[in-house]
Amino acid sequence: MLTRTITRRRMIAIAATAAGSAFLTSGRTARAGEAVRWHGSALGAQVSIEIHHPDRAEADRLVDQ
Repeated sequence: MLTRTITRRRMIAIAATAAGSAFLTSGRTARAGEAVRWHGSALGAQVSIEIHHPDRAEADRLVDQ
């Protein structure tokens, strides 16, 4: 089993990334509309995709892709 300790430098990088990501969004949050769902199979397993997007047409387009 691989055990890895977190160094002080690594912890500072993680904290800076977390703090920086909050500033990048500028407090804005996207409001998602109703979820668009797709169910099917991939690689022999049952899968589903759920997309939350404010524009229903764009969500449908993404599911079709």
